[in-house]
Amino acid sequence: MPGIKSEIMNKTLPASQGLREFEVSDESGQEDENIQELEAKFAQRGIKLDPSTLQAIRAKQSMEPLTMDVEKDMSAARQEKINPKRGRLTAAAKKRVELLSGLKRNTRTCLIGEYEYQLQTLKGIEIREAIMMAVMYEGTVELSFETRKQLLARSITHVAGNEIGMFLGDDSLEARLEFIGDELDERITSRLYEEYLSLLNEVTEKYAIKTEEDAKKVADDLKK
Repeated sequence: MPGIKSEIMNKTLPASQGLREFEVSDESGQEDENIQELEAKFAQRGIKLDPSTLQAIRAKQSMEPLTMDVEKDMSAARQEKINPKRGRLTAAAKKRVELLSGLKRNTRTCLIGEYEYQLQTLKGIEIREAIMMAVMYEGTVELSFETRKQLLARSITHVAGNEIGMFLGDDSLEARLEFIGDELDERITSRLYEEYLSLLNEVTEKYAIKTEEDAKKVADDLKK
């Protein structure tokens, strides 16, 4: 056995013990199952998660839960163009792109009670942001409600003939989230979400490739 000898002490040390071993389970399989389950849930709502969104979700799941200030930070970054990857196109440039591509947002107006509500289709970045905020509620009963709220808050543009910002007196995303999630009657919110899904189905049908002639046109366009 090892020992220490000196003028002030003689001490024998016990034999060193082996290093403690730990077993770490591989949860990657469980994570994939969770992602597949999440994809299925959104697919039922007519929403397909693209690869970049799935990658972001996986990264988000490995981090600590976000604070309630995330939505404000995202809104501020969007308005002030803090993120250098965004906001490079001016409003005029974006308008030219829409005209050249022949694309524009599709809208849908529905009458609920005495008032009209107008919804619009969302851009990819808006859908990703909505899903990223809703996915924090994965595994809870809140997921479907939060998904609906996040999408509608970004989709609604007019209420009773007034722009949503003017109607609420505040055009921020936070104000629209509060309006959709807290102030509207549940029956109205549910109807609006049904109208939003109907709008998505109409757009999908409009741009779907239905015949061989359509497929040939798309192929010819890609070759140009």
